Amino acid sequence: MVYGGDNVFFTSYVNRVQAADPAAKVYQEAASSVFVISVRDGKGALRSIGAGFLVQDKTLATNLHVVEGGDVFLEQGTVRIPAIIEKRDLTNDLAIVKVGVEISAAPLVLSRKKTAPGENVFAIGNPEGLDKSISTGIISAIRELDGRDLIQITAPVSHGSSGGPVLNSEGEVVGITVAMLKNGQNLNFAVPVRKVQELLVSKALAFSDLSTLFKKIDQLQAVHDQQQYSDDPESEWQGTFREIESLFKTALDVAGDNPDSLIQVAEEAKDKNGEILITASQRATDLNPQRNPIYCSVKDSNSMPS
Repeated sequence: MVYGGDNVFFTSYVNRVQAADPAAKVYQEAASSVFVISVRDGKGALRSIGAGFLVQDKTLATNLHVVEGGDVFLEQGTVRIPAIIEKRDLTNDLAIVKVGVEISAAPLVLSRKKTAPGENVFAIGNPEGLDKSISTGIISAIRELDGRDLIQITAPVSHGSSGGPVLNSEGEVVGITVAMLKNGQNLNFAVPVRKVQELLVSKALAFSDLSTLFKKIDQLQAVHDQQQYSDDPESEWQGTFREIESLFKTALDVAGDNPDSLIQVAEEAKDKNGEILITASQRATDLNPQRNPIYCSVKDSNSMPS
């Protein structure tokens, strides 16, 4: 349909601007594959919100901390689609989640090129719940912090952007937004995309060494022990409790059907989580009936942890 010279000129001009502006091109090609991921309690109340992006059919990548502590959903407008955590990487704060329905968007391309400081990058996420927002910047440095490989970027990120893709000028994912330094100005970080690629092809959960998981649980438990009890779901006490509970459930997933690993989980849960203690011990006993359940001695002594 022809609208007239002025309008035709305007349309042509917009197309030329989009072709010349890499940010517009990246956004146009990638934004439809980035989604709001929410975590809600049993009553449907929102606990946290972040981002995730399509990497395979019905499969999204995000941060592990985004999907912990409740029921996970992919949100499209007013539609809320249940999701399950398929794989976890505690060390790199990554998770692969799956939904049971087809998603009408193309998976993003995961770059296999080496990144370098000075390259332009574009972050797409949901800062403060404002979905599909784009920010631009450069790679400041490639760093190792606390034993983790990270990409330092200048592209601004805010709460709600965690789990979103960081893309290069060709629209390929080079990283996944993970954190911003609280006391630093514009110090933002992303996990290199190769960690997502490794998690996708792994047959088991990435952190099969349960000691890493137990160390995190012990750290949180020490914090929890110092917090003032509150029955307010939004309190720090309840929030830390949910984190610990989520990590114990992850430990059960990691242990799988390995009796020795299940016993390790039960030992860690002793005096911390009675439900996990019983579940892990009973599962180990079912797999190896000759083994005595750990929880028996605890139960008999009437000192079952709550």
